[in-house]
Amino acid sequence: MNARGRTLLLVTALLLGGCAAMGNSNMPSGADINYKNADVVPKPEAAEPNALLGIEYMKAGQDTPAMEHLQRALIHDPNLAVAHNGIAVLYEKLGQNDLAETHFKRVTELSPRDSDAWNNYGRFLCTQERYEQATQAFQRALDNPLYQSPQNTYTNLGVCALRDGKLDLAEHYLRQALGKAPNFPPALYEMAKLSWDSGNALQARAYLQRLTQLVRPNAALLWLGVQVERQLGDRAEADAYALQLRQRFPASAETRLLLATEKR
Repeated sequence: MNARGRTLLLVTALLLGGCAAMGNSNMPSGADINYKNADVVPKPEAAEPNALLGIEYMKAGQDTPAMEHLQRALIHDPNLAVAHNGIAVLYEKLGQNDLAETHFKRVTELSPRDSDAWNNYGRFLCTQERYEQATQAFQRALDNPLYQSPQNTYTNLGVCALRDGKLDLAEHYLRQALGKAPNFPPALYEMAKLSWDSGNALQARAYLQRLTQLVRPNAALLWLGVQVERQLGDRAEADAYALQLRQRFPASAETRLLLATEKR
């Protein structure tokens, strides 16, 4: 399978960094601060609570209140790094990439040692297939010796290398991620998928076994398990994965693939 065509997981960090105050008090550029509360009186002490609430709404998939609170946070404090970071992720989710990049750049200006912000910006650049720039942003994240979640960035470096067709480099980065956090589910999944795509079903099984002990399997993981166990000749284990897939995700694309293979 072409590496760029794979469904890949890029790790986003949302509750990131602190609030970096700068001297410039201008409103953020662009039309993105334009909503029903735009005429509120700025109160700097209300900025961070609004930003954090907006991020919680975003985590819950409630994009409209998330946007409202994040925009409100930037009215209260246009230089609040965590608000720029959160709204950048939300704009990216909504497909407004120009606005997303504006805010990603702003948060890295406001908080240049915020590794999570650099990780998010690198992840964004990777999705735009700007791989060299993404790698540079990820490296900025890793340059901070106090970074608490380097496994996020090493995993994203691996995913980016996969998208760019550099399988050996991808494996190198993913192993570094697991060296930092041996039970990090995104890295374990990517290593399982990479092992399978590289023809090493036995290694893929080992990663899947570790992963299924840590997380509740989704459809992609269960379908991978079916394929791996079929290849290794363990019909009972393949059937166990298949049963979970049919029961828990009956409408998924993976279940359709499973049913198609069972009709042959």
